[in-house]
Amino acid sequence: MTSCIVVDDDRDIVNVFCDMLSMIEVNVLATASDGDQAVNMYKKYHPDIVFTDLNMPKYDGFYAIKK
Repeated sequence: MTSCIVVDDDRDIVNVFCDMLSMIEVNVLATASDGDQAVNMYKKYHPDIVFTDLNMPKYDGFYAIKK
């Protein structure tokens, strides 16, 4: 099964995204609300895919991609 993490500062978007991914049997290992959390979750879980919002306060998606 494919695994992923979902990164977005909007909780409603995260919830909808996770629901949609579960329908197609993608295992959501973790969620994060900024780029810094995303980097930590990636290091911890090593997902196959990271779905990230690029425009977030504090540390954005570009920060996570660069790390």
